Amino acid sequence: MFSNKRFAMPAVLALFVLLSAVLGACSSKSGGEASSSPSPSAASPSQQSQEPASPEKKDPVTLEISWWGGDTRHAALQEAFKLFQQKYDWITVKPTFSGFDGYADKLTVQLSTDNAPDVFMFSRALTQQFGQSDVLLNYYEHKELIPALAELDPIMQSPYYKFGDKLIGMPTGITSTVLVYNKKVFEEAQVPVPTDDETWLSLGEKWSKVHQANPKVFGDSGWFYMPEAYPLIMKQLGAELIDGASNPPKASMHPDQAKTVWTWTEKLWEENAIPRDSSDTIGFDAGNLASSLSAASVIPSTVAMTEDPLGFATLPKTFDGSGTKISMPPVPTSLWGIDARTKHKEEALLLVNFLLTDKDAIKTLKVETGVPAVAESLEYLSTEVFGGTGVESEMLDVVKRSQQGADEYWLPAQPLGAPDANAAFQTAFEKYLFKQVDIDGFLAEAEKTMNEKLQEAAK
Repeated sequence: MFSNKRFAMPAVLALFVLLSAVLGACSSKSGGEASSSPSPSAASPSQQSQEPASPEKKDPVTLEISWWGGDTRHAALQEAFKLFQQKYDWITVKPTFSGFDGYADKLTVQLSTDNAPDVFMFSRALTQQFGQSDVLLNYYEHKELIPALAELDPIMQSPYYKFGDKLIGMPTGITSTVLVYNKKVFEEAQVPVPTDDETWLSLGEKWSKVHQANPKVFGDSGWFYMPEAYPLIMKQLGAELIDGASNPPKASMHPDQAKTVWTWTEKLWEENAIPRDSSDTIGFDAGNLASSLSAASVIPSTVAMTEDPLGFATLPKTFDGSGTKISMPPVPTSLWGIDARTKHKEEALLLVNFLLTDKDAIKTLKVETGVPAVAESLEYLSTEVFGGTGVESEMLDVVKRSQQGADEYWLPAQPLGAPDANAAFQTAFEKYLFKQVDIDGFLAEAEKTMNEKLQEAAK
């Protein structure tokens, strides 16, 4: 719900897709294309219980797939495709890849002009938009060709995966929002490190104590910059910002609960335990940050920023220790979609299932597309590939822990118009953050403009 230049915010991306798609269609794209062929030196992939059987004889098929990412992701996926082609030797995978910038714009244009790849990676922020366009295959109609669906279906009952009763995205991997903390900073301040049993109030007390012990160190970089945090805290206090069940969906700011949150935050701002105006000079790499909310998927890159030892905890499940313990379940890092108009549905489904369940594919991909969503794949990666040690295993462990210990698992509503409504909230919040309006002005503007966006989308 909030954005900051140091954090990627998927919700804001959807706000600009329609406009930027037009511009993106005219701009050049970075990245490359390659046609993978089976490697005779690669090891034979393992036979998986979740792999559907395939006929012995098939006509040759070329399957196009696209994704975004960096060089290590590109290399890992292409190696996985070589393994796939060895197992399904009538299929040739033709990959197209690029950086993140411009990828969604290009894909949106491709889908709207019936020129999309057979399989493609897409952001969870775009699920509702793509679902409304009715251009993605419904996985529920092809369960026999994607056995992994049976296990994953319970965790995919959210708007990140579904549009109405259609399942249009399968997770490339999963991630959780977690707390990353600098063990050295807490030790030097003689403050106990955060645990999985913190409340938001107890965590704030630790931030304050760390800053009091060393005024050059901030307790946190700004919890409100992580989009999921504020809706979660409000839910823990008994309030939901968007009622997705009403028609049209309705936003409510719940002033009593909201003022509880912002009064607490104002105190932390006044103490300078967290900065009111974030800065690129604050971070683990600078040695002046005790903790930060982060997507678990970026833990390896975060660890690489500093020589100081880092630890990881799940987010608080209550605000002050009272009430129901509420957590957010892991969310998809990104999703695999299949063009509903593809002539190669069977092959596309085989590929998605392979990437989710084949042990050699899991070993090759590691965490390049997120933590494995299938439990057996996650356990295999953690124990047999990483050996239960190292930063990758710690990353897998904190994601598993994020699925434990709560009374309720909850995700905010994502009706049509939610990305635009969240962007409207962001605009109102920034006025409050920079002291242009008081708390009442912020909440009033946020509720008004969010409802305008939701009503526009419902028309």
